[in-house]
Amino acid sequence: MTSSLFIFKMALMKFFILLTFLFSTNAIAQSQNIQISKNRFVTFTFENDHLIAIENNLGRFTSVDVADLKQQIPFLNLKQKKLAQYILEMFPLDAAIPAQLEMKQSYNKEDQRPKKGWTMICNLLGQKNMGKYTDGNDQEIAGEGIVGDKTKRCFGRCGAGCVPYHLGTYTQECFNHDLCHRTTGENWGICKDEFMIASDGYIHAPRCKQESFWPQ
Repeated sequence: MTSSLFIFKMALMKFFILLTFLFSTNAIAQSQNIQISKNRFVTFTFENDHLIAIENNLGRFTSVDVADLKQQIPFLNLKQKKLAQYILEMFPLDAAIPAQLEMKQSYNKEDQRPKKGWTMICNLLGQKNMGKYTDGNDQEIAGEGIVGDKTKRCFGRCGAGCVPYHLGTYTQECFNHDLCHRTTGENWGICKDEFMIASDGYIHAPRCKQESFWPQ
């Protein structure tokens, strides 16, 4: 009897350990919807606080969408405002918008959780940097550029166009997407993987105004 009870307790313990492991490693997906107007929306899906997918029914992002979204911003919470700003900066005006974009996730082997989605390069502002992107055959293409180059739309900055250095976010992932865009002229298409990886940094990474990021 004692032996059977011991075996039962051990089996029960193993079951709870397995259950705890499964709950701790399973991804938790959360969605955030940004309603631009009555019938137009963009939905962001996050897994363990990392962006993994963007869905929308826009077709094209128009000047009417810009005006409608700007009217919505004062009524949004802090996270929604960040996502609205993302749409305004990352969706080119009058460009065809893919209905769905998905992130290729990379995971830590230890706990199967997504790795941090960005690498800050604020310390390289004004300096030459190397990057890479994948072409249509999934081959890596290397390239270089000057971080923050204003003649190249503030190369490496997350978001469209230029702002003063201290208001920008510069990551390796945004630099890689700029390399792909410079070569192919595309934001998505061949560059869609780089776009999604860069998007995670745009939403979550800090700005270069933090003193520790300024070049010495």
